[in-house]
Amino acid sequence: MITSLNIDMLISEFDAHGADSALVDVLLALNQRLDEIEAKMVDGPKAKSVVKAKTDAEWLESLCVDEAYKGIDVKKEFAKMTNWCEVRNKRPTKRRLINWLNNVEGSINVAGVKGEVKAKVMSAFEIEKRMAVIEADMAKLRYEHGFEDAVGFRWLDGMPTAYKKLKADRERLRDMLKQVPV
Repeated sequence: MITSLNIDMLISEFDAHGADSALVDVLLALNQRLDEIEAKMVDGPKAKSVVKAKTDAEWLESLCVDEAYKGIDVKKEFAKMTNWCEVRNKRPTKRRLINWLNNVEGSINVAGVKGEVKAKVMSAFEIEKRMAVIEADMAKLRYEHGFEDAVGFRWLDGMPTAYKKLKADRERLRDMLKQVPV
């Protein structure tokens, strides 16, 4: 094993016999590098900062009070997710729960005819985003199942059912957009 002591002895031997100075410089650089490596081995790796890991229960409680999930019953959604995982032989992970919560829409209570009814809350941005997707799907159907001539647009085999559904969804979203407070 090469140690800095062995290299020191080599350097002194080469100096005594008048060896090439370039070789001595290489040995000095090697000696310095060995000293650095030995210092790291003695000190060991630097200690990482210790972050106290939360238990699963603490983590779930932190999600319940998180502003991002305000309006969502996190514990109820957690129970739904675990049941979903059980039925599909999936593992209920933290990542899966976060994805699950991010796909849940918050709800507010609205006075209805028969007591309270839950209504889904959507922002104007979400509504417009959905409308854009619907309009893109409608354009695709028009391209695939119709044509434009001098008279205007015509369907090849009558208006597809999927197009009728998209059109109704777009109208429903337009009505919702009118009701969203500015």
